[in-house]
Amino acid sequence: NQMNDKSPMPFGKYKGDPLEDVPDDYLLWLLRQTWVATRYPDLWKYLIDNQDIFEPSDSFPDASIEDTY
Repeated sequence: NQMNDKSPMPFGKYKGDPLEDVPDDYLLWLLRQTWVATRYPDLWKYLIDNQDIFEPSDSFPDASIEDTY
């Protein structure tokens, strides 16, 4: 089941929102969460395939910090 910009966010704060409406900072944060690949492989593929177009805001946290669940 491949996800696209119109696919609903499957969980969390933006659950149900089209992925194109989810803030890039949140999507970039998800890319740093290793559990996303395991629990949401279709979302992970979408994030990997689109990571080059996500634009972090000035307040985006340091990418070397990984949050854990």
